[in-house]
Amino acid sequence: MRKIFISFTILLFFTGAFSVSARDNELSSAGITPDNPFYFLKIWKESIQTFFIFGAENKVKQYLHLAEVRLAEYEKMIEKGKDEIAKKTLEKYENQLNRALEKAEQLKEQGKNIEDISQKTEDILSKHIDVLQKNLEKVPDSAKKGIENAIEASSKVFNKIGLKSKEERACIRTGGTVSVSSCCKSASDFPNTCLIGACGCSLENSHEVKVCECQEGKCFDGNKCAEISLE
Repeated sequence: MRKIFISFTILLFFTGAFSVSARDNELSSAGITPDNPFYFLKIWKESIQTFFIFGAENKVKQYLHLAEVRLAEYEKMIEKGKDEIAKKTLEKYENQLNRALEKAEQLKEQGKNIEDISQKTEDILSKHIDVLQKNLEKVPDSAKKGIENAIEASSKVFNKIGLKSKEERACIRTGGTVSVSSCCKSASDFPNTCLIGACGCSLENSHEVKVCECQEGKCFDGNKCAEISLE
């Protein structure tokens, strides 16, 4: 048994089983999931790898990668119907984002050029928010709060290090202006205002989000300021 354990540990370190590169529009591989008895080895490996990564910029990239792995694990747990494990995994996702944010702020305070890391962060978080919003539509009401918190955490990283989400860029590019409005708690930043209801909830069921205010006769459909359909 001891030999099997050692062999498995060596396999973790040299196969790169948990750092499979993802396509731009896909999450990283989940690898071993939190319901697996060997999951602790995966976390152990990540901790050791992170310890030996030096420099705030490299740390940001590592924490963003780990956040993405947690998000992939979360999706697997949702698919398996393991809601309690999914909830805890989503909390770990937020924790990794907060660590990435801390390191990014260090870079800003040091006056470092963070253009490259900002672009990478922007691309990754836009993808994460898309995934979270899709899950928000599928999960039961009892699980929605956790996803809303995760979306808020992702948006907070955007705001703290001065990033513009793809929705914000699209709004500005198509003639809209960015403002803040009270919308339903299920709505994240830049809701689709071409649909009725996103910002029509009662005060106690609403929160403040960024919205795109388009020119007269137009609404923001999530990708652009579009002509309001009269159909």
